[in-house]
Amino acid sequence: MKMEITVKIKNDDGTETIKPITIDTDIPEFDEFKGPDNFREVFDKYEKAVLKARNTAAEVATEEYLTELSKKTSVEAEKTERTEINEDASPYEIEAELGRLDIKTYRAIRGSRAVFNSRVNLFPKTAQAEMYHSACYDNLALRLASSIPSYRTCDEILNRIRWQDDENKIKLRTLSDAVEREGNKIIDYIDLKAEQILRENSFDTKT
Repeated sequence: MKMEITVKIKNDDGTETIKPITIDTDIPEFDEFKGPDNFREVFDKYEKAVLKARNTAAEVATEEYLTELSKKTSVEAEKTERTEINEDASPYEIEAELGRLDIKTYRAIRGSRAVFNSRVNLFPKTAQAEMYHSACYDNLALRLASSIPSYRTCDEILNRIRWQDDENKIKLRTLSDAVEREGNKIIDYIDLKAEQILRENSFDTKT
C-alpha cells in the first residue's frame, strides 16, 4: 500500500507557481495490523514513513519555490537587449528546519558582464563552503544547545526532527561550529555596546 503527498504552490489567480510535487511512500497493509499486541510496531512503521514523506515533500517544494524565485528575478533583469540567462554550476545551499535545500542560482549576462546574479543580489552572502542558516534552524539549534549539554544529543534530535537521509544529516562538528560562531557574534555585540556606552559617558575605552 502507498500514500501519496502532493504539494502545490499557486498564485493568487490560481495559476501554479511550480509544478505539483508528489512524494509517495510505502505504508503497512491493513492486514499487517493483527490486534493490540502488534499495533504499536506496525503503526510506528506507518508514522515514520509518513513523517519522512511529509518532510521530503515540503523540502522539495521549497527548493523549487526558491529556485523559481531565483530564476524569476534573473529574468526580470534580462528584459534589456542582448542579455541571456545562465544557470550557475553549483547551488546556493540553505540549512533549514525544513531540511537541507539546494537552490539553483542564475546570472543575467550582457556581453561578458553579469548584470544580475541571484546568488549575490537575492540571497544573503555566506563564507566559502558555508551554508546559509535559516532563522528557524538557528533558533531551534541554539535553543537545544543552550538547554542540552551534549552536542551529540542535540545533533541526534535535530536529525530526528528533519528526517534527513544520511548524506544530509547535520554533523556533530558542524553544529558545534555554528553554535560557537553565534556565541562569538553575541560577545562581539556586547563588547561593541559596552564601548559605545563608555564613549557616550566620556570614559576612555582603552583603560
